[in-house]
Amino acid sequence: DEIREFFTTNTDWHVHADAQTPNATTRSATLTDLQVEYLMTISKPRNEGSIYGGIDEHTGRDVALYQEALELFENLDLMRYTGGAHKLTPKGWRLVDQLWGLAIVDALEVDKYKHESGIAETVGLSDGDIELEELRRHIDTLKERGLVNASRTSNGVDVALTQQGARHRKHRPIEI
Repeated sequence: DEIREFFTTNTDWHVHADAQTPNATTRSATLTDLQVEYLMTISKPRNEGSIYGGIDEHTGRDVALYQEALELFENLDLMRYTGGAHKLTPKGWRLVDQLWGLAIVDALEVDKYKHESGIAETVGLSDGDIELEELRRHIDTLKERGLVNASRTSNGVDVALTQQGARHRKHRPIEI
């Protein structure tokens, strides 16, 4: 798939998505901060990658923004409507995992350790043990990639950004 890149001059995310069929063309879109936040909210453990009824709890004028987001996610093969719900596809899960990784990297400083509870609060994964496990999974992935250093303590995990992580944060590459 194409490389997705965050433009530092703009807070929007630019996404190129190859369609899954042989004769399909590459589709391109820009995801706004609202759309990225919505994808991340959908991917939280308590939501299990699904939004039932299409628009969740949003009402009034906000509904149109979320309906447009869901249509865009479906067009980019990030979500599918099935069984009465919009559900993340494997491509959608790959994207949100990387978005969570970037959110965690953004919450850190080079060689300055921060406890996982502070990271959880900053990125919005502080709603119980299941979200803490999800945060730890993301931290482990970032550590495997050399983007963070993590050390276990008696009361959790302390994490610091590496120089490689700082470069990653600056360039914001996403591949799905």
